[in-house]
Amino acid sequence: MASANNNNASYQCPVCGYDQMRESPDSGNICPCCGIEFDADDLNKTLVQLRGEWIENGFRWFSKGTLSPKDWNPYRQLILAKHGGDLLLNPRFPNDANYRNAVDESFSNIRMAKQLRVLRERHHPPLTQAQVAEKTEMKQSRISELENVDYSSWSVSTLRRFARAFGVRLVFGCAPWERLPLEMAQGLNIESLWVPPFDRNAPFSAPVGNALDQQSPFWKALRSSGQMSNEPFRSGEIGALRERPKPFADGGVFVGMLSRSQPTTETRAKL
Repeated sequence: MASANNNNASYQCPVCGYDQMRESPDSGNICPCCGIEFDADDLNKTLVQLRGEWIENGFRWFSKGTLSPKDWNPYRQLILAKHGGDLLLNPRFPNDANYRNAVDESFSNIRMAKQLRVLRERHHPPLTQAQVAEKTEMKQSRISELENVDYSSWSVSTLRRFARAFGVRLVFGCAPWERLPLEMAQGLNIESLWVPPFDRNAPFSAPVGNALDQQSPFWKALRSSGQMSNEPFRSGEIGALRERPKPFADGGVFVGMLSRSQPTTETRAKL
């Protein structure tokens, strides 16, 4: 498929996903990346078979006349071309730890970069890179760099800045490998990458009385997790909390969840 309709048009190889071919993938043309000769190598083999062979042979760059792009990453190239499933189904995945980790890291890097852009563009109202730069105390050029799918040098401090700017959580943790196929299957579309900010999260976007109703899923989950006493609120506590329409407005403290004692007159006044 051509990416432009002019003399500088580039085409994408249907086998390896290389998207800078100068000639269309047909009638004897050869992909400089994987070396497939179209209407020849693909006569007796499917594109999936050819792709699998290229992966098993170590993603060798074919052309000596056309150099590979700077910082070329075949894992990233295949994932962006929507061939990530072929990486997972290849025999190398269960048998080669380095290969397996490279697949995961490439997907994670792409997902992170794309998610930053989605969070910026779906913010209410949408933010420009310059506005995000101001919120995160970075340069606009840095924001552009981080939204590029080629980026891979993430730092916790940088991601924290973005999380705070967009009003979302930054989560740390490890995950089982069985989740990776599902994550790839969900794709890199906007809906799978979008995370609502704090003020659009239930139950925090609802009145406190609703959020802390003793029969609500929110309240039951906190009690069953051991993060809150099973003892119900004392008489009058929830009523006092209901006097405040939003639990975290203007950076306020959720007193009712932090204290088990009856609110004092001073506390009630603040609420």
